Amino acid sequence: MFDRLLNVVKSYVYDVVEKGEQKFGLDPDDTDEEWEAFKREQARKYGGKYSGSSSSKKKSNVDKEVEYFKLLEIPKTNEFTVIKKQYRKLMKANHPDRFQNDEKKRKQAETYTAKLNIAFDYLEKRYGKK
Repeated sequence: MFDRLLNVVKSYVYDVVEKGEQKFGLDPDDTDEEWEAFKREQARKYGGKYSGSSSSKKKSNVDKEVEYFKLLEIPKTNEFTVIKKQYRKLMKANHPDRFQNDEKKRKQAETYTAKLNIAFDYLEKRYGKK
């Protein structure tokens, strides 16, 4: 029950973030430099402090895409149906609910499926609904 509630909250947060991106004219595929500039501007505008990027090495969109296709265990393709089919297959095999009795495996499955969700969301925006 708690997991389902957590998923609803996550979904709501993602919707709010997406609406915020649209409101402020941000593109999810923006480069990291554009995002850093936006955060600096918002901090200056609202009197907050901006400490800079938390990571020293940033991944480009190409690097992210390669990593996401590796995570989905498929070669790079433009066919969204292939991506979607593999995503569903991996989610079904690794869903945390399949590991009710083993807490360690359940946590690993939660982490893995979270990464799958991020990869699928990115690839869906890139190759999915146009």
